[in-house]
Amino acid sequence: MADEVYARIVYDGAPAAPSFLELAEPDDPLVVVNSFSKAWAMTGWRIGWMIMPARLTAVVDKLIEFNTSGAQPFLQHACAVALTQGEPFVAEMVARYRTGRELVLQRLGAMPRVRIVRPEAAFYVMFGVDGMTGLAGLRQADGARGLTSASPPAAPSAPAARATCASASPPASTACRRPWTGWSRR
Repeated sequence: MADEVYARIVYDGAPAAPSFLELAEPDDPLVVVNSFSKAWAMTGWRIGWMIMPARLTAVVDKLIEFNTSGAQPFLQHACAVALTQGEPFVAEMVARYRTGRELVLQRLGAMPRVRIVRPEAAFYVMFGVDGMTGLAGLRQADGARGLTSASPPAAPSAPAARATCASASPPASTACRRPWTGWSRR
């Protein structure tokens, strides 16, 4: 299963992110999920599409029948308009996100000890601060998993946090054990 809802939010000249569909054969067991929520800013509408081998449609039809209902006509109309007339909107959104990315990269890049991973797509920037944990760490506490961090996380990433806390020097590893109460667990 491939989640390609951010496929259109790509910077630096590419029209879309690479897709598994470029490599797959028609009968490969690949299901690609896409949505109108990101590129066309239709968040909350919960409307999108799937691309899959024809042999899976009967099974997916059963799943959809009992788990979702048909999209309202006004949503279907808006999606049709997005597909037929929405390219200028997508281009404007990507340009705005690109401007925001450049601002964030400029500001973070000017800070001492900050290392940045320049994003090629989506609207996230991953960064680390030398000598700090920077991301949420996981620990076992009172029989339940608790999130801890020295500072608010830049983006939730448990594997990165575990690696950061595991390799931290004593002052930073002590900070990995202090709870940060701003994180909400669900």
